[in-house]
Amino acid sequence: IGETLIAAIGGFGPLAVLAAVSILALVLTQPMHNAAVAIIMTPIAINAAQLMQSDPRPFAVAVIVACSASFMMPYGHPAPLLVEHPGGYRGRDYLAFGAGLSLIVLIVIIGLIPRLWAL
Repeated sequence: IGETLIAAIGGFGPLAVLAAVSILALVLTQPMHNAAVAIIMTPIAINAAQLMQSDPRPFAVAVIVACSASFMMPYGHPAPLLVEHPGGYRGRDYLAFGAGLSLIVLIVIIGLIPRLWAL
């Protein structure tokens, strides 16, 4: 998967691959538990970084932060499920609130991680 990611996006540089890894982790963590996605995505991110001869630490941190952003569906973490029925929330409520928050998380990942760790 890392090789496929590099073949598709590697020509745009390590920042684009970091963004792609982050987006993939963020999308996968919506319907799945974030710990499972982190276990799946961390080796992929490290492999992609090594194939680009980049430091794997920022890629691993990007996966960890993206996996903690399960805002668009109530299934990625137990806390939203606890408040769904008593609060009268529906799926579109999570999507409406979570889409903006997820975008903010992606901007922070792409803007801050390369400043803290060199790609």
